[in-house]
Amino acid sequence: MKIRSFLACLCLVLPLQALATAPRISAEMFGAEKRQDIAAYLVDQQEMDLMAEIVAEAFRPSGLSPSVDAMPSRQLARYALSSGDAPVLMGTAQDLPKKGDYRKIGFYIRPSGEAVFLIFGHGGRADRFYDAFESGLRRMLKSGKYAEILGKHLKAHGDAAERVERLNPQWK
Repeated sequence: MKIRSFLACLCLVLPLQALATAPRISAEMFGAEKRQDIAAYLVDQQEMDLMAEIVAEAFRPSGLSPSVDAMPSRQLARYALSSGDAPVLMGTAQDLPKKGDYRKIGFYIRPSGEAVFLIFGHGGRADRFYDAFESGLRRMLKSGKYAEILGKHLKAHGDAAERVERLNPQWK
């Protein structure tokens, strides 16, 4: 009984505080949060190198150099665009979202293959990237730089510049 009375008095005299048993987890604990600009998914390394060179060259005149984050699956890359984690998705016609208002600019990386698209969201970084890429790709087509890059990576590139212009009817 004396022990209970002593503990009760001790509790009244000494204020008890609830202490956390573990530190709070924050993004800073894991380093700087990576902000992706263009979500892509893993494809053939040669094709990825070619796409990266075309994209980098198109953005060069604007002074922008967006990072391309190659994800392990198409689904993750598409989710990055739809969730707003990435303002741009690099993919194929299959990746064009069924819902939502997205803009696209297409180009080719194979002489007679499927088109590759940069699919842009709206607002903020997406608008800046869209304007810069559209302007840069048009400039590349007119100057012959696009055909030069394709020729460096591929043996034959045919009428790639004309095909890109037909692929983007919004330019007319």
